[in-house]
Order: sequence, then C-alpha cells, then structure tokens
Amino acid sequence: MEKHKRPKKLKKKAVSTVAAVLSLLILCAVVPSLGSVADQLSILSAAFLLPEGSGALFESRASSKQPPDAAPQTSSASSATPAQTPAQSSAQSSSQSSEIPAPDEVPQENRGPISEEFFENSGDNYGSVWIKNSTGRTIDIKNILETKPTVDMSTEGPKVLIVHTHTTESYELADRGYYDTTVTARRTDLNLNMVRIGNEIQKQLEDAGIGVIHDTEIHDYPAYNGAYNRSGAVVTAMLEQYPSIQVVLDVHRDAITRSDGTKVKPTAVINGKKAAQVMIISGCEYDNGVSYPNWEQNLRLAARVQQSMADSYPGLARPLNFKNACYNQNLSPGSILLEFGTDANTLEEAVYSGELVGKCLAQTLKGL
Repeated sequence: MEKHKRPKKLKKKAVSTVAAVLSLLILCAVVPSLGSVADQLSILSAAFLLPEGSGALFESRASSKQPPDAAPQTSSASSATPAQTPAQSSAQSSSQSSEIPAPDEVPQENRGPISEEFFENSGDNYGSVWIKNSTGRTIDIKNILETKPTVDMSTEGPKVLIVHTHTTESYELADRGYYDTTVTARRTDLNLNMVRIGNEIQKQLEDAGIGVIHDTEIHDYPAYNGAYNRSGAVVTAMLEQYPSIQVVLDVHRDAITRSDGTKVKPTAVINGKKAAQVMIISGCEYDNGVSYPNWEQNLRLAARVQQSMADSYPGLARPLNFKNACYNQNLSPGSILLEFGTDANTLEEAVYSGELVGKCLAQTLKGL
C-alpha cells in the first residue's frame, strides 16, 4: 500500500509547487515593485523550497518601498546624488503618510535620560534679535537688519530650494522622558526624518504663494562622509536649472548629549503647544581655502528670519549661531541652515516648529 501512496504524495507536492511557481511568474510580470530580475528569481527559487510560504514572501518583498532604518556607514564616497525634478520631489513627498507610529516599549536598562530645557537668549543683541558670534569679526546687528538682503522676489519661477544634507536625522516618536540607548536617531523613512520637516515648511511657503523645490534625496546614507558634497551638487544643479531660486534652506536637527549620557531637549511652549526650539546657523568666510565673499548677504536674510521668529513666536528661536563655517552657503547669497531641536525632541514638536518657521519665512520673503 505504501508503494501506491508515495507516488500520490509526490504528485500532490509537485502540483502544489508548479502552481506556486506559475502564480509567482504571473505576479512578477504584472507587479513592477518586485524589482529586478535577480530579485524575482530569488523569490521563485524560494518557492521551490517553501511553496506554502511563497505568498507571504511575495507580500513582504512587494511592500518594501524604503530601505531599512539604519545608521549611516562611514565612507569616503563623495559622488554627487542626481537632483530630482520638482515633479519627482512633490510626488515623493506627498506619498508619505502623516501618521506617526507608536514607539516600541524599551526595557528599563536601555532607557537613557532626557533633560527638557528652554534655551535662553544670549550673546549680542539688537531689539529682539540675539546673535552668538564666535567668528572674531565685529558685526553691527542694527545695520545688518536695516540692509536689504540680495533677494529678488519679483521674478517668475520657484523662489526657495529646500535640501537636507543630513537627511536621515530623526527624532523621538513620543514624549516619554527617556530615549532608547540601543538605537541611533537616524531613519531612512522620509515620513520620519528631516524630509517631514521640510514638507511642513514647503506647505507654509506654498500656501503663501511662494514656489518651492524640495530635494528629498537621502545624502547621508549609506555613506555619511561626503554628504555636503552630494547636497552641494544638487544645490548647484538646481540654481543653474532654476535661476529664479533666491533662498536655499538646508534643514537639519541638532544633537546635545552630556558626558553622563543625558540628551538635552530644547523646548518652547508656543500657543499652549510644545515646539522644538530652532537655531539658525550662518557662516562667514574664513581661512579654509573656500572663497565666500557673499557671507554677509546670507547673514542679512538669516537675521530677518530670526527677527520674525522672535517677534511672532517668542521663545521659538535659540540665538542665531554666527560662526566660521561654510555648509555650502558659499553657493548662494540667500543660504540659511536651520537646526530643528535635537534628537531628544519628538517628531511632532519638530513638525510644529516647521509650520511656525515656514510662516515666519513666508512673512519675511513677502516683505522684501
């Protein structure tokens, strides 16, 4: 009897395997998201070994639209990332969900302390504008504010370019008072990293009638080193393609960790709601071999945005950080680097700050 049963089992298994393979061949032909031919063959070979699990394998592969979250790998790579067209940028941004996922539970032994603090004004000031000047130069804040930046808002076409040199910088997903010491605060999911903040700034500017190009390319993963070279190549290409661009925003977040492992969370309460405090960084020409004659134009624009934040939403802005640095600001006389909170702030707080800064920037540009 067993001699007669065994061929039936083998026949049944063969039929099951052939059916699974034929099903996957059809799916691979009609679903582009399955990727390359090599990916498809990998799935098909798995079907021969595990025909009953082939459906689950297909669903997992087809739904994987983003690379896994990971810390950037240190590398000397510096090749430029191709710039996106405005249509590609808009489509990629709008495809992201606005829902913030709930964070995983963290064991007690992996919880690091967070200190929520309000950063007071310090440095030199004129009126509501405070500047921390570490350049060694003497600056006249009153004169800087009264001198109009070289920004022409009368031309046709997009006026603002938003980039993210350190795109994968990210935040806490909930206000829990601690962070997970076993993970890095970097994510490749565009809904959870700096692109999300850029989306909010873009929305506020466009609502005010100001055209925006938003570069959503990831410049710091998988290679972290060379990120400024890659984002700089995008800025250069976009300025050539769209000479109407007057302002370049490089949107980041800060990170402040004390020697005991405590992460500092700069927070302000604006209209009854927590917001991540924001710091503008404006650089100037110094002895690093980079010609940077237009640094004062950048500072004039930065100081006006700083004034708008201070007047409209007191406490939102940390003192403007004026330092010997470049950060690709030599590429345009309307360049600003913005730091939205730290990795201890929540994504919700940073998004709210993006809304407020977007409104202040729109107000500043409309007034020029």
